[in-house]
Amino acid sequence: MRELGDPEACQNPALQQTNSYGVHISAPQWQPLPGKVWEWRMSAPKELVEPGAPVSPVPPLYIQVQHLRREAERLREGSSDSNVWEAMAIRFAGALDKEALGQAWQVFLSRHDGLRSWFEVPEPAQGGPSDVLRHEVDLDAISWELAEGPEFATGDEAREYFVSQFNARTSPLRWPALYFAAIEHETGFTAIFAEDHCYCDGYSNLVAILEITALYEAAVSGRDAQLPPAGSVLQAAREERERLAPLTLQSPEIQKWAAYLAEFDEEAHRFPLDLGADPDRPSGGPWDFDLLTGAETEVLKQRCKESGGGLAAGLYAALAVTNYELAGRRKFDEFRTVSNRQKGHDASHGWFVGVVPIAFSVEGASSFTDLVSRAQQAIDASAPLASVPVERFFELLADTGFDPAAAGAETKTLPSMVSYFDMRTIAHPVSSKASTYSKVVHPSRTYTRSAQYVWFWRYHDVLNADVFSLANPTAQAALRRYYTHVGDVLRSVVENGDYTLAGSLSAEAAPQTV
Repeated sequence: MRELGDPEACQNPALQQTNSYGVHISAPQWQPLPGKVWEWRMSAPKELVEPGAPVSPVPPLYIQVQHLRREAERLREGSSDSNVWEAMAIRFAGALDKEALGQAWQVFLSRHDGLRSWFEVPEPAQGGPSDVLRHEVDLDAISWELAEGPEFATGDEAREYFVSQFNARTSPLRWPALYFAAIEHETGFTAIFAEDHCYCDGYSNLVAILEITALYEAAVSGRDAQLPPAGSVLQAAREERERLAPLTLQSPEIQKWAAYLAEFDEEAHRFPLDLGADPDRPSGGPWDFDLLTGAETEVLKQRCKESGGGLAAGLYAALAVTNYELAGRRKFDEFRTVSNRQKGHDASHGWFVGVVPIAFSVEGASSFTDLVSRAQQAIDASAPLASVPVERFFELLADTGFDPAAAGAETKTLPSMVSYFDMRTIAHPVSSKASTYSKVVHPSRTYTRSAQYVWFWRYHDVLNADVFSLANPTAQAALRRYYTHVGDVLRSVVENGDYTLAGSLSAEAAPQTV
């Protein structure tokens, strides 16, 4: 296995998992430096942070609703698993200035009103979905305290401690729901911020890394940080409800959701290879695969453009080819993530993501380039759904007396997901896979024998796939085989201009060696 700095690292990179995980990593892969821990803790009057607190008139974002209901169910059931949190680890050179970092945390919180909310999900009424209530904590009511934490001799010990704190202190159904800390080490220190996923998306976290860096450096130098206006997540939630309120079951976007879900084929969303059975263990992801170098990715993008699509369409086409050749799948049918940030919220720290279907046939295609245009057409066809969350469709159904949760419809609409993000749109410190910054994510236990969640990241130096799935030898072998094939398809397109589809290998006939 070659390291990222090796000039031959990408000659056949999908054959091996990489050791350099990039910015987006799972908690078990995070390698913090050991040292002394400091924590900045918040408190507020009990009447603002306990049941019975004043309820905000601002509802949650639609994408937050089901997430928060699942979190409430987890707490009621006494699950041993934690909430789905995300954390940012930002490494600084030089000695820690505790006062400056404390100031940075406070300014960061003051800029983002969504982080000053916590939520409550009362027991649902008989036969209906549960309400989700927002509570707001006024900035002036928050007190801060610097607390001395433990000291660790190894990175493993530090990671275990921080993960335990993330697990215990970031549920959005309690307050405070945020964790602010730092760990001093020989070469400097690492600032750490953790939150539940309901407060953020991947873009928000990457921007937060740069924002917190700028705030700390400004505090040290005694100047104001030059940052764009943050916008308001609460205003975004108001705008979303106002924009979607006029929709009915007869609205074109709702009809699109209805038509898609009426023909929803759960089997088509299953990962095409056997992932084994290990439901009681957390995911071992992400399984991490480098597919192309930065220069090769630019060639691939041009090939896709010549074929009538963008780079994302090319990635979906490569997945469709792989599904067909390894498992005989004649239709590509997945969910993909899209940004639905509205004007004025470019710098807002929140969860501005939509999930939309992408489906196209492989029938009659003879090559990769045939499928690129089909994938692009499918992307364009589903684009109107980006700003209409499926949760609004379910809400309209509930108004008719149909309970999607009781029917299991809400839980089965996202068995797997594909996401693509161009890291080069973020400032250079986090846009290289060799970055020392980290976005640490919780290794959720929710993956099943059929599910995979894949993030394609385009860094300056590499096109990378992070795959979250089960953690067992069968899954690891299947994923390595699958993404080796994806990499081979993409490499053929780069080197030869196209990839010709071979005859399908059935699940039974496919070789089992990797």
